[in-house]
Amino acid sequence: MKKWFVTLVLVFTYVVGMAQAQQPNWPEDTVLRKIAMEKFVFYRDEMNVFKRPEGAVDAISWLLKNTPDLGAFLYTDAVRAYYAKIQKTEDPAIKEAYQDTLMSIFDQSIKYFDNEATTLNYKGYYAYNFYYQKPEKMEELRKLYERIIELNGPNTYFANVQYYLLVGINLLNQKKIDNAEVVKIYLTCKDIIAKALAAAKDETSKKQWQDTEKNVDAYFMQYVKLDCAQIESIFGDKFRQSPNKEMAAQIRDIMKSAQCYNSDLFVETMDYLFREEPTYNNAIVVATLYESKNQVSKAMDMYQKALNLASTNEEKAKVYKELMGLTLRTGAKQACRNYALKLAELDPNEAALAYTTIGDLYMKSGSECSNGENPVEQKAYAIAAYNMYKRAGNSQKMALARKYFPTKEEVFTEGMAGKTVTVNCWIGETVTIPQLSDL
Repeated sequence: MKKWFVTLVLVFTYVVGMAQAQQPNWPEDTVLRKIAMEKFVFYRDEMNVFKRPEGAVDAISWLLKNTPDLGAFLYTDAVRAYYAKIQKTEDPAIKEAYQDTLMSIFDQSIKYFDNEATTLNYKGYYAYNFYYQKPEKMEELRKLYERIIELNGPNTYFANVQYYLLVGINLLNQKKIDNAEVVKIYLTCKDIIAKALAAAKDETSKKQWQDTEKNVDAYFMQYVKLDCAQIESIFGDKFRQSPNKEMAAQIRDIMKSAQCYNSDLFVETMDYLFREEPTYNNAIVVATLYESKNQVSKAMDMYQKALNLASTNEEKAKVYKELMGLTLRTGAKQACRNYALKLAELDPNEAALAYTTIGDLYMKSGSECSNGENPVEQKAYAIAAYNMYKRAGNSQKMALARKYFPTKEEVFTEGMAGKTVTVNCWIGETVTIPQLSDL
């Protein structure tokens, strides 16, 4: 997995203000005090006068060993110095040794100054970048980020949230944890992000967390491959026992990534999200899902909700088109015709489809709607279909319907040329029998 680059805060800034006001806690031993003061002056000159923080490492190392409680500022400066030394060092073994020392400096700061939450938050910035290529370090990193999040909650630095998930993915790839565990890590990250976004006080902070969420989602979807049964196993009981909007949105996103559109859990989740946020688009999605699972009554109910939520004729027409298709498939002919007529009324661009659909319904109802002994009336359904095809401008189907018209002989024999006839059964259309010259 490629490195996740994040701009490091190279200065251990959380104690800068305190360091500026703090007086060094000099040793009581006069000899040790004299050496400590010399080391202090030397390293401060290296860092602040000569701008060579890497040159301060030896003096700082001595102070950390011999005067570890000199002051919190010492650890601020130690991080600057050691990180600069790491950047200047080319030998991999020496660089690694300095990295390990820098990690221990954070821990020593916690020991002497009781600043675990803030210190670990900063330690997390460096830890992943030092160790992301070391599989043997992943479990250690996992514990680090768990502790960071436990102590800091939504105050966790955004980079550490990203690193926590990446560590989980690394452990998953090593088969050290399973899918359920990495999903747990992902959901923890999402929870932190949601809380941080809610607490964001400026646009910069908000943007950082929004970008973090995009990154976390992208990495999870790319590297954690769950099938629908696994998602159901991980989330199903938990969601059904205690559903909430945030969990539903997470399940939706994960199931979309896995293309689990036929899953019962996906349908339940989308239905829940609609009830939480009843929008037109959500209603359409849920109705389509119910339709795909052949739950017709639920689909119809949701389409009706979509109609109530529609704000334009275009949106209403879309619903009527869906309803027309649904009732066409289920054989509800009268309902299908009603929806088709509504569609044609609201959207002229769909009128041809709507009237053709009605014409097809009439043609398919020939055997059902040709009762009686009069051969002209028996075939009147075809005239009704022809009229609909004509309204649709469908000349091909008009020609087809004409083949089922009553013949000239039948019309002549029954004396019905130019007369009106009401088609039997559900069609109920009144049509005019053509003149003999038109047959």
